[in-house]
Amino acid sequence: MKISMKRFDSKKLIILFLLGGALLLLFLHTLIPVDTKDDAVFAACWNGQLWSFLKSRYGRWTSRVVIEAALIPLAAYPEVWRILNVGIILLFVWNTADLFGVKSSKKLQAQCILFALIWTVSFDSLCNAGWIATTVNYLWPLSLGTVALRPAKHFFCQERCEAWEYAVCPVCMVYAANMEQMCAILIGIYLLCGIDMLIKKRRQPKFYYALTGLLALSVCFILACPGNQLRYADELEKWFPEFETLSFAQKLLWGFIGTVQYYMDEGRFLFMLLPGVLLAQQLLQRNKKLWKMLAALFCFAPYFYWLPLTLWEYFRGKMRLLNGIEMLRAFIFNTQLPGISPYNSLQIGFQILMYLMITACVALTVFFVHGRSRETLLQLLILGAGFGSRVILGFTPVFFTSGSRTAIYASAAIMIVALRNAQLYLRSNPGKVSKIILFAYFAVNIFLNISNSVTVAGGI
Repeated sequence: MKISMKRFDSKKLIILFLLGGALLLLFLHTLIPVDTKDDAVFAACWNGQLWSFLKSRYGRWTSRVVIEAALIPLAAYPEVWRILNVGIILLFVWNTADLFGVKSSKKLQAQCILFALIWTVSFDSLCNAGWIATTVNYLWPLSLGTVALRPAKHFFCQERCEAWEYAVCPVCMVYAANMEQMCAILIGIYLLCGIDMLIKKRRQPKFYYALTGLLALSVCFILACPGNQLRYADELEKWFPEFETLSFAQKLLWGFIGTVQYYMDEGRFLFMLLPGVLLAQQLLQRNKKLWKMLAALFCFAPYFYWLPLTLWEYFRGKMRLLNGIEMLRAFIFNTQLPGISPYNSLQIGFQILMYLMITACVALTVFFVHGRSRETLLQLLILGAGFGSRVILGFTPVFFTSGSRTAIYASAAIMIVALRNAQLYLRSNPGKVSKIILFAYFAVNIFLNISNSVTVAGGI
């Protein structure tokens, strides 16, 4: 008996899916250690004088006092965090699928795909400062930030905002914009939204001015924070005294190298889903030109990282072609600029060239699949916003020491674009065998990421 699309996409099934996801996540959250790293530090700060502590933090260390107002009590009561964090993850799945899923496709399908995609994100990017500290500082602004983007979508599509959004979205905006990376993303999207309305000669709603006003206040709050300046000076001296001598181009290059390198190594299982689904779409198209296929295939280079590593170890023992093999090793592992890195300029030059080729091939493959269309523009804007949110961290001296947690916004962009392409692929009725191959490819990457993450993060 066939189930109709309407019945399959019913609210009841969506609720059942979210409840099932909640039970799975709740069980896994019981296995998470919450008394390590910064979690223990913030838990010790809970002494009933939260306001005094936040004033001190704003004056001496950070502008993220809105986030830390939630973080400190949650660190002291981790069981509450376990429950709320499950809600935040499901909120991201539901809301992101609703915002960025393909309109004519099933909502439940989008949520299922996105729920699967989150298991390709490296666990280390969610726990390398402690599970509570990392998620509340990075995952929560991401999830609540997507809620703050709901009015922007309505403005772009000339839709009316729902009644609950007038109350909820400003609150989410205040929390999300307290995190500098998410604040930059929100500013960029709402500026584009305003420009779009000006070009189309549409009047900006009062709600638009209210939300952009909150963003402006958030920026002023961050820039005026004396603690940010003191922290910058302290960490500059502690981690990277030579940072001030770097030029604008060097800082930009540092951010570019560190960002792409993350997706060549630790984040490769998420990154590989994008060329996989794009290649699948190319194979369905009638005009299969070899050079278009090669562009997509070249994006799979990080997936075979084990080959140059194996060769490097072999030739290092034999002392043959050492410089050539070092070039391959730099391609995978280097995160630093010439003169600072243990690799020489030639090896890093090879790395940069390869990174430029991979990023260009991803952009070209998106264009080859969707042509000159709004879909191409949308996907490239999403990738550009996520990628840029991490590259700009090259202008801070703690970019490297911040670890992979700062890549979460770029990872979200990859997930969104992979989601849209997967839905467009499934909508084209590729056949059962093709679907099984694609789902198997997703499953392999999920399994490999979980296996690798458990090893790197030392647990769930």
